[in-house]
Amino acid sequence: MMRVDDDAVCERTLVAAYGACILAKDHSALKSTCEVIAEALAHSPEKFHNALLRDHTRCFAELAQMLGVDGSPQNLLSLLDGLRSPWPLRLPSNEQVKAWDSLPKLAHSCLHDDFFVYSLNCLDDWGDSVPKTDMGKWILRRIAEDFGYAGSGCERYDGYMLSLHGGVDPSQRGPKESARNISGLRCTNWLQDYLTILSAIEKEDSGPSRCGLL
Repeated sequence: MMRVDDDAVCERTLVAAYGACILAKDHSALKSTCEVIAEALAHSPEKFHNALLRDHTRCFAELAQMLGVDGSPQNLLSLLDGLRSPWPLRLPSNEQVKAWDSLPKLAHSCLHDDFFVYSLNCLDDWGDSVPKTDMGKWILRRIAEDFGYAGSGCERYDGYMLSLHGGVDPSQRGPKESARNISGLRCTNWLQDYLTILSAIEKEDSGPSRCGLL
């Protein structure tokens, strides 16, 4: 389940497994679980740029340490501490943004409408570090390029659903609206994580980061 390309599925998988490990307190099962997570982390470290996945993962390692499980928790913690997330943010050029205007409502959503105006308010505390428009541009690039939306063929389906359901009444919005918001909120979680780290670094000093993620 950890290789599923859906953060929500991975988060719930870890939470369920952690609950089972707490109840069972089985050293062998906990060690095996830590090894499976460590393998997933080593295979796809970029997935663990999501703060919730890292926090859940650290819970397993700390539980294993508390119960005296040998080996695996130290390896898992070492992998977590070695993570490096990309910084500074890679923003799209104005030409790229203009080219993505052809994607059904995606650029408009990231840079102008309700998602930009309201959903990104959760990042207001970091507005001095990264302008809100740059946050929207980064999310747009993540969806269009990194998530592979541009050129995927999904545009035709989304355009069709928008033609049927539009965006006038929120209760009448089609699946595209939900898909776009899910992708946008996923990026927002990652961006919030990056900016939290940046804020902590700026408070400590202006020198090289001592934080495990950067």
